[in-house]
Amino acid sequence: MTVVALAVVLTVSGCAASDAPGDVTPTGAAPAPAAPAAPSTTTAPALPPATATHPAEPGPEPTATCGTVLTPEEYSSLARDSLVLKDDPQPFDDVMTRMLAEGALGCQWAGQGDVMVWFAQQDMDNAEWTTRRAELAAVGYSESNDPFPGTLLGPDDADANFIPSVHYADGVLYYVSYSPFLNSVLALK
Repeated sequence: MTVVALAVVLTVSGCAASDAPGDVTPTGAAPAPAAPAAPSTTTAPALPPATATHPAEPGPEPTATCGTVLTPEEYSSLARDSLVLKDDPQPFDDVMTRMLAEGALGCQWAGQGDVMVWFAQQDMDNAEWTTRRAELAAVGYSESNDPFPGTLLGPDDADANFIPSVHYADGVLYYVSYSPFLNSVLALK
């Protein structure tokens, strides 16, 4: 009977009772902070001691960017020629367009005139490269081996100054707007 009377008194006075003994909180007020819990008497299982026999795993390779893929000398050359990296590269042709659609890194440097340089690189396994190589041959790419063995030169049906080339090495397909630019790719050094 005492509990019922206390509930009636609390309701009439605008307070709410809680489950904790002696805890009365005015209705609409924030509850009082709970008392810290008592330390647990159970113990967690002990972890095995750390050992130095397993070296730390290496972190992921740094992601290639348009600011890191070329040699320092090439970046200096682009700057001397007043060619700057475009924020939104426009693919040179269908080959580069496809690479970008598949997630490749794409770069374009341009100046005030019509001189531009295009570059793309795409991770690709050997089986994918074999298929892509056949597709490139079907659209007119031919093996030129310049500047590296296995370099494919695009058809010269566009502009003689811009004959795209591709080179596959170590699981990466590289695309450039003219074959000598492959010599500027840091990973191919």
